[in-house]
Amino acid sequence: MARLILVCGPTGVGKTTYSLSLAKEIEAIKFSIDPWMQTLFSKDMSSLDFE
Repeated sequence: MARLILVCGPTGVGKTTYSLSLAKEIEAIKFSIDPWMQTLFSKDMSSLDFE
């Protein structure tokens, strides 16, 4: 059976780190807005660390 897991929370609490770890652990497909935000706002960001 398919599952959908949503990870949400305030800025800087580790959502991306947790999501990457969880996706790897359960061999899941990860959909994330982080790469979109990186593409849109990379000129304003001090570091680019999203996969």
